[in-house]
Amino acid sequence: MPSEESDLTEKTSAKTFSELQAERHEQAERTILISCPPNISEKKFYKYISSYGTINKYFFYETFGIYAVVEFADKESIGMLKSFSGIPSLQHECAIPFKSRFFNLVNNHPRDLSAAQPSVSCLKQSVIPLNELLQKLSGTESIDEQLYTVCKEYQLTEENTRLRFLVCSLVKDIAAAYFPECSVKPFGSSVNNFGKMGCDLDMFLDLDSISERNNPKGIKLHSFLKCSLVKAFLINRSSVRKAEDECIIESHDCTFVSNNKIKPSQNTQTLEELLQEFFEFYGNFAFNRLSINIRKGKEQHKPEASPLYIQNPFEQALNVSKNVNQTQLEKFVTAARESAWLLQQDRLKQPESKTKPWGLAALLHPSTQSFVGRSKKKRQPASERIRSLLDSLKTNKQTSGFSNRPNGSKRHLCTVAWSSPL
Repeated sequence: MPSEESDLTEKTSAKTFSELQAERHEQAERTILISCPPNISEKKFYKYISSYGTINKYFFYETFGIYAVVEFADKESIGMLKSFSGIPSLQHECAIPFKSRFFNLVNNHPRDLSAAQPSVSCLKQSVIPLNELLQKLSGTESIDEQLYTVCKEYQLTEENTRLRFLVCSLVKDIAAAYFPECSVKPFGSSVNNFGKMGCDLDMFLDLDSISERNNPKGIKLHSFLKCSLVKAFLINRSSVRKAEDECIIESHDCTFVSNNKIKPSQNTQTLEELLQEFFEFYGNFAFNRLSINIRKGKEQHKPEASPLYIQNPFEQALNVSKNVNQTQLEKFVTAARESAWLLQQDRLKQPESKTKPWGLAALLHPSTQSFVGRSKKKRQPASERIRSLLDSLKTNKQTSGFSNRPNGSKRHLCTVAWSSPL
């Protein structure tokens, strides 16, 4: 609801990141998860649960059944609810010696909690289908509006954020049965405002100064890496502000600017211009010899032979993109070049109708991707392919790297001539 979101923004804008995280963790400690029976009456459910204590907030969602997330005003209410609940008997399994905050509501008397018709409104916790997204994007008036629409549809909701902190809190309950001093906290995109609906939940398990992460390495561009690429590009378009909150952890400089101290950028470029230049920039970046430093907002020579090198902004001797192989990098560069080329086409810059994909929708539409894929398969004569490759390498050498363009006065040229493989 817009009013609730605006109120939430006003309440959180004056708080630091640490304060917000502490508030979320405390909120999760007062929250329970309930598996509900089908055709449950919301009115009867609320009346029953509120008999154990004052409820601050509750909502329902559906995934292989209906679930309710209930936040009480105090932890004592949860203790009272636990005292009236029982642990199911398990004949062949060993139960962990504690009562969870994950409850299964058994409706022994259907008339008590059921409704003749489903009366529960379940909030969406899934990603919008691509065809629905394309339809919304095609009905907009500008690429800027398309980008805002994508952000609105994909960004984590308040309820989804609550769920993520609740999962960490429930996992902590289990671990605390064996390690009483442990803590489990979310990190990454779930807490840095770069998360999207459906993204994974990274958790940090702290066992009394012994830390482990449940974030296995893969061979794809993970969210932190993508955010690093975007941040490096945007920093170059604005003046880099001096960090104000100095923070040194185990000799590593983890200084950052608190949320309430970040001022709006002086960059006057539109989102459409920034999107176009983002694709052009990385489509021509010399990844073969340069690395990215998001602290300084500029390129530097690679200290090792990894296909992609992005310096860890905190532990600066590490490469956060070390798990990316050459094939993945080539796919990213190819996609950037093709996207830049598509956004330059006049027929895709303005909407022709409310149903035909254009702008950002054209980039995401399967038919466009198929067309680009087919065009890549058309092989040129060897001499032409080699000439195109050499030309593109020359262009890379001339245009790669970060350019000092705070007002976006110049534009990179996008080389797409050698998109066909040798």
